[in-house]
Amino acid sequence: MEDLTVEVTKLKRSWTTFLLGAVSGSGSGADWESISHYPEVVLHNSAGVRLVVKVADSDEQAQEFASVMDKDRTLLSPSEWCKRYEVPPSFADG
Repeated sequence: MEDLTVEVTKLKRSWTTFLLGAVSGSGSGADWESISHYPEVVLHNSAGVRLVVKVADSDEQAQEFASVMDKDRTLLSPSEWCKRYEVPPSFADG
């Protein structure tokens, strides 16, 4: 569990994708939300495998969740932590 790292990806929106879809007509009904990449809380294990734990609505929400999750690693047993965050124990072991 000590080898797990927590990463928060930032909210990304691409004006280029939105505008190209709107101009070409291929994005009929396309809206701003449909081309957004919401922030994620991601775990990386010692083998370099990536696991998305949560998709958040905002950067702040993702950061808060990651902070609580990281703090819980010191408060909970490994099995309790894995169960709470739905992380397979085999992933946490690397």
